[in-house]
Amino acid sequence: MTEANLSKADLHDAYSPDAEWTAVNLSGSDLRWVDFSWSVLSEASFTEATLVASDFTKANLSGVNFDNANLIDARLTGVDLSETLNLSPKQVESAEIDRATQLPPYLEINWKGKGEYEVKK
Repeated sequence: MTEANLSKADLHDAYSPDAEWTAVNLSGSDLRWVDFSWSVLSEASFTEATLVASDFTKANLSGVNFDNANLIDARLTGVDLSETLNLSPKQVESAEIDRATQLPPYLEINWKGKGEYEVKK
C-alpha cells in the first residue's frame, strides 16, 4: 500500500508483518496491538495515532512522523529511529526500547542501568 489515506481508521489488532505502508497517512488512527514487524513504513504519518503495544521489530521507519502519537508499550527494541520526525523524549520513555534502538539526532539517551534510561532533547 502506497500513499493511501487511512486517517482515523480503526485497525487495532491488525496482523501486517512484512507489509509495504510507504507514505501512508495513518493520522489519528487506532493502531493498538498492530504487528508492523519487518514492514516498510517510510514517510508514513502516525500524527496523533494510538500505537499502544504495537510491534515495530525490524520495521523501516525512515521519515515517519510520530507527532503526538501514543507509543505506550510500543515495541521499538532494536529499531532504527534515526530518521524519524517529531519523536519526543516522553514518547520514547513510554515505549519498549533497548540499547540497540537508534534514536534520531535531536534526542539523547542516558542509560542509567539495565533497562533504566532518560531521554532528552
